[in-house]
Amino acid sequence: MVHTAPARDPLIDALRGFALFGILAVNIQTFSTGLTGASLGVLDAASSTADRFAVATTAFFLQYKFYPIFCFCFGYGFAVQTRRWRAQGRDAAQRFKRRTDFLLRLGVAHGVLLWFGDILTSYALAGKVLASHIGKGPKKLLPVLRFWLLLTLGVAIPVTILLTADLGGGSALIPDDPSTSRQVQAQTIATYTQGSTLDALGQRVGDYLTVTVGFLLTGAEIIFIMLVGAWCAHAGVLRQAGRHAAFWRKVLKVSLAVGLPLNAWFALAHWQHAHEPWVARSLWQAFPDGLVSVLAAALVAGLALQRGGRAVQGFVAVFAPAGRYALTHYVGQSLAMFLMLGGSGLGWGATLRQAELLSIALAVFLVQLLASHVMVQRGIEGPLEAWWRRHTHDSH
Repeated sequence: MVHTAPARDPLIDALRGFALFGILAVNIQTFSTGLTGASLGVLDAASSTADRFAVATTAFFLQYKFYPIFCFCFGYGFAVQTRRWRAQGRDAAQRFKRRTDFLLRLGVAHGVLLWFGDILTSYALAGKVLASHIGKGPKKLLPVLRFWLLLTLGVAIPVTILLTADLGGGSALIPDDPSTSRQVQAQTIATYTQGSTLDALGQRVGDYLTVTVGFLLTGAEIIFIMLVGAWCAHAGVLRQAGRHAAFWRKVLKVSLAVGLPLNAWFALAHWQHAHEPWVARSLWQAFPDGLVSVLAAALVAGLALQRGGRAVQGFVAVFAPAGRYALTHYVGQSLAMFLMLGGSGLGWGATLRQAELLSIALAVFLVQLLASHVMVQRGIEGPLEAWWRRHTHDSH
């Protein structure tokens, strides 16, 4: 039986576009601190009410909520693209291999030169797993999903918690001695915001390698979420959301019931850590880190349930154009952070506080959002999307 390939889903583009802001709002807080400090910066006597509000809202609403949406959209796009290629008689496996190979090279360059917290490398490596499931429909994907869910719950989440918790002798990232930790964090910030280009490069390479090794230990969660996206595309539960309302209502109820209390816990833990970032986090503080991403499902479910409504149509109209240029915008955000915050640029990262950084993130995203609408209206393809497409489609 021949299946026709579905067209591009504008809701997926809108989700991807909306996630760009959440990802930047979180990334910008750690651009200058590397992996040694609190992920949302330091709160002290000099912190303003706006800074405290920025930390609280970022922890509860943004941190660890938008990378799962990006993963979901990547998996969804994988299923749509490979089905389209197969319907055209193309070698989907070879094309997707070229696609992930390109993403891997771009991710390494991005992680080394601009932003150590690169996700493109992780996506490319996870894509190698996805490639083994090309052609599998929703029924054949279910046992695969169960396997990766068990691996996520049994390995990835516990490892995530253990890597950031103090079990005696400090966490994997923060020394146990507070004075040593203060010195390490201060030196890292100075290197990124005031050091030479070569010094910052060395620090960035080390942080990037740590992040990449971390994916090898915790990447099961990313792979699982991507496979969920692929299953949703094959099963049609998002495109035909009205016919699957019962499914989405269950997803919404479970994600809210689990996600809201966990995110309250998570926000409180990060609020406390922002006041003492030089002290390794307790197991109590680290526990929700691997679990709070479940709240991301509530956003997807809520949009799916109201897909035909005016509010969702407006959401799509506003954010879908940005989602069409997600790769260009993601790397562009890193370039903006590098130029504004890094020592090779303006060096603002040495002095700006949380609220100011959040304002910059919003301003950068609004510029990207406006540019996206103009580019869509004029039929302009994103430069990195065009490069990616040519690399995928051309014969090599």
